[in-house]
Amino acid sequence: MNVNSVLTISGTDLDLVTDVVFGGNVEVPVSPSESEISVVVPVNAVDGYLKLKLVNGMSVTVDLAELKIADSPLCRITTMPDAEIKGGSVLTVPVVNGSVLTAVRINGEAASYTLEGSSLSILIPKTAAEGTVLTLVSSVDMSEYEVT
Repeated sequence: MNVNSVLTISGTDLDLVTDVVFGGNVEVPVSPSESEISVVVPVNAVDGYLKLKLVNGMSVTVDLAELKIADSPLCRITTMPDAEIKGGSVLTVPVVNGSVLTAVRINGEAASYTLEGSSLSILIPKTAAEGTVLTLVSSVDMSEYEVT
């Protein structure tokens, strides 16, 4: 399955599903529908089993073979740090496809960054707060992440 492609899940009682969770624990909210859910495969999804997050807070693993995600031509972060990211600090993250990175934006504004091999260091503005959107701009498209 390619990133940015549409995945359709058919079944019953799908109106109880609030999110589809891809490999890498990437959650995508969905619109309730009784028999079908369509969701765009996010750029930061990795190989793994799909889970459906339900309105009651429980999750159910989809009973099918492991979903394989084709590598994206985008520069993307492979692992976001678990620690809180503070404004005025430097965020260093591992990336793939760094050679196609053309810019980094924070909340739509250009951000200072350095790329050394597969390590991307980004200066987080002092004004950044929870919900800040980090965008990696590649020559072919963009990938966005919410920073907490």
